[in-house]
Parts: sequence; C-alpha cells; structure tokens
Amino acid sequence: MRLPILQVNIDTRKLTSFALVAFIVGGALGGILWNMGGVYVPSSDLSQVFGNMKRFTSYDELKEYLTDYGSESNGIRVYGFGFTMLTSKMTASGDGIELSPSSGESGSGTDYSGTNIQVEGVDEADVVKTDGEYIYYAKGNQVIILRAYPAEEAGIVTRINMQNYVSDIYVSGDRLVVFASAQYYYYDYYYMPEGSEQTGPQTTLTVYDITDKANPQKIRELGMDGSYFNSRLIGNYLYYIITNPAYIMDDEVPLPGIRENTTWST
Repeated sequence: MRLPILQVNIDTRKLTSFALVAFIVGGALGGILWNMGGVYVPSSDLSQVFGNMKRFTSYDELKEYLTDYGSESNGIRVYGFGFTMLTSKMTASGDGIELSPSSGESGSGTDYSGTNIQVEGVDEADVVKTDGEYIYYAKGNQVIILRAYPAEEAGIVTRINMQNYVSDIYVSGDRLVVFASAQYYYYDYYYMPEGSEQTGPQTTLTVYDITDKANPQKIRELGMDGSYFNSRLIGNYLYYIITNPAYIMDDEVPLPGIRENTTWST
C-alpha cells in the first residue's frame, strides 16, 4: 500500500522550520531539521533526501489539507492514531557543542564492543553505552556513569538526575545526549485549561559535557511537544524524531512547541 507523503515549509518570526507530513493509519507525520546552534536549512536538493513528496508552502495550505482529509467530531478534527514527526538535525556550531563519532574509539587502548551499532558509521540510541573505560546506564529518571576499566577501579562515578523518564542516550567523545519523556494523556492535549503550559506528551533532549565524569555539566537543553520516537547518530550529526497528534481545533492547527533552554517557540 502506497501512502501519501507530504512536506511542509512554515516560516515564523522566531524560527524557520522545515517539516514533512506523512499520513499513516489516518494520521500525519511531519519534520523539522535543526542545527546545534539554531535552525539548519539543507542546501542539497530536497527531492534526493525525501523523495517524491507533496509540499505545503504555507500554514493555510496545510490547514486546508487537514480540513479536507480529517474527520470532524465535537468541533475537533483529529487524525486517527497518527502523529506529527519533528525530525531534528544537530551538529557543531560556534557555541562549542559537537557530537563526533566515538563508538569503537577510546584513549585507554582497551578493546571493547560498541553498543547497538548495526550499520557502520550509524550509531543507534540505547539505554546502555560505553566508551571502553566508562559505562553510561539509563535507569528510570537517572543516567548512571560507572567506571568499568581498570577492573580494580570499577564502580559508580556519579548519577545524573532528570526530571522525567530517560528514553535513550548517546555518548560521543566528551558529550552525553539524554532523551527524556513526560507522558500526558491525549485528552489533556485537546482540553487543557487556557494558559496551561502542558499540552500533551513532552520530550527533552539534554546535552552534557562529560569531560569530568564525576561532574557532568549541562550545556544545552531542547524541549519539544510530542513523544520521542527514534534517532540516529551519523557522523557528526544527530537526527531524532518526535511524534505528535495532528488535528484542527477552533478552526486552527496547533503547531508543536519547541523550547531551547527556557524559551518556547512554534
């Protein structure tokens, strides 16, 4: 079965977003590419990256499509179990944040196996990562750093406490990336009181400098409306996907919020 795949380009005063939307099981998928220092706009031919996709050139065009293909119930157009997919791309910038491939590399000279690497050059997130000398373990709302080598020094080095449940982690060089999720029921998404900051599932991506393993330093945090879906680290770039329901309420299409440190935008 061939499913329609769509691409959305939306401009706002605070950010330029690149999004795609694909309708699967009556739902919508969309995407945004990010750079570690801001918004990343691909310079390559997008048709080579995303294939044959229909593009939305404006918010109104997107709204019209959702209106035509949605089913209305109690004044809210909801799109099945589908979701909006925020696909972000993070890389090095002037702020010194850099994700560089480190799987299979270690300064200790100790042989070890990298975790969850099925394709050469493509690292997948996991709840356990190692750099050959330390083990990074996600458990509940914590990331635990353990010394693994040499054996006589093995033990817990530190614990990083997160506000929400840790979904996945990456370790690349002296950077630790933590995905954490807070789950809220979808009826809250539609009926939250006016002015409420919580609008459904929330995902945070936090980057730590782990040069000092005993004292990790948080250097960046992104917060996004939606649930963490998947991610890959390819070369110096981290790609990740956040899912969110697509619907029309009060004749408007709510756009996912994106927060960098303490500032939200859509």
